[in-house]
Amino acid sequence: MFNTFIWDFDGTLFNTYPMIVQGYMLALKDYGIESSKEEIYRLLKEYSSAAIAKKFQVDFTELSDNAKLHEEKSTYLPKSFSGTKKFYERWQENKKEISF
Repeated sequence: MFNTFIWDFDGTLFNTYPMIVQGYMLALKDYGIESSKEEIYRLLKEYSSAAIAKKFQVDFTELSDNAKLHEEKSTYLPKSFSGTKKFYERWQENKKEISF
């Protein structure tokens, strides 16, 4: 039986991808690099943010730091995925009944 859970907020409980994608697009733009939302999203979902830096041959740490700065300026409000609230309520009611 599990008694401790660790939740991954970004992309698991809440859809933060629009904000993250925009942050990376703007960070790449700071380098003079253009990319599509679809390409950035695909790289994030299939690989990681490191794949973005590798593809565009930029420093990973610097790109990530700049993307986070752009994310902080975003007006996008993340929304929970369908079923997140229901799962949480059910978990709170009786944690033993939830199966994975």
